[in-house]
Amino acid sequence: MKTKNIILVLLSLLTLILLFNFIIPVITGSTQLLIVLSGSMHPVMRVGDMVVVESKSPDDIHAGDVIAYNDPGGTPNVMITHRVLSITEGEERLFQTKGDANEEQDSYLVPASKLVGEMVFVIPFAGYLPETTKSTSLFIVMIILPALLLVLDEVRNIIQYSNPIHIRKTQKNKRKIPRVPLYGIRSKLLVRIVSLSILTLAMLMLPTIMENEHTNLESEYVIKNNGYFQSVYVITPDDISNKLSITPWYIVLPQNGESVIISDEQLEVDIVAVPYALPVFWIIKLAQTNSYLPFITTIGIYTTFITFISLPLWYQRSKHRMHNKPKHRKQSLINRMRKLSTRLD
Repeated sequence: MKTKNIILVLLSLLTLILLFNFIIPVITGSTQLLIVLSGSMHPVMRVGDMVVVESKSPDDIHAGDVIAYNDPGGTPNVMITHRVLSITEGEERLFQTKGDANEEQDSYLVPASKLVGEMVFVIPFAGYLPETTKSTSLFIVMIILPALLLVLDEVRNIIQYSNPIHIRKTQKNKRKIPRVPLYGIRSKLLVRIVSLSILTLAMLMLPTIMENEHTNLESEYVIKNNGYFQSVYVITPDDISNKLSITPWYIVLPQNGESVIISDEQLEVDIVAVPYALPVFWIIKLAQTNSYLPFITTIGIYTTFITFISLPLWYQRSKHRMHNKPKHRKQSLINRMRKLSTRLD
């Protein structure tokens, strides 16, 4: 098996494994997909986003986690996704919650029995997909029409291949020596595109990245965005459990915007700044893992996108044609016989 085919097989298997690990929990109910309908958690999740909620035991929930729970008011088929501010222990655990965009905390306590799970991922704009299927015209264009074209093409193939004349013609064409078009990668151009993309993105993001620092956060600290773009700032204390002692512990600032960070106590923190080019939830999770991971991920994703849309430039049809191997071998045998006959003469 060729190396190219082996790579394709491995990529296909990897894709199937990832889909299996994602679909099975959704089918069994241990993972749920919810659509964001309000802006109470903006900008971590926006209206129209889809959030992935994983079932968790109430004992595994900590202050600062974003949880989904059934409406304490008893409204059927309504779930709320807010952040846990504090936890009250007792016969049943109680969670005090608040939406990040709300001024006040929720006026109720969420009992553990109402807990659905913890939000673990955000898929931007995916919540609009189910809505598009409700539109008759969009449903016809996106679902019915492609399905109809596939069916018609299959019917055409069945009729065509059941025709004896077409079968004889196909067999005759198989005997002809095929001319196989070759496609090749212009490796030098590909390297230039990738290098130029990485360099350009890095230069544009550099003023924001230079603001990353590890500092001693006192009662007040002023953050100013000196970069070229709207940026996300994540303030992570060395002890992550003290995250909620900082207000706000993450913020989105426009260009030249500034904000005052207030801390209830003196803390050693990492301040991570990155242009607002990824969902805020992604940036927060990456920043809490490594301060430079949001920077690397942003460059990686956008470089991949630029490389993909420039595919016609670096992946082109070759001017050379593949020689048919049997014909090449036959021609070589004829040449050898001619040389042998010449020597004998």
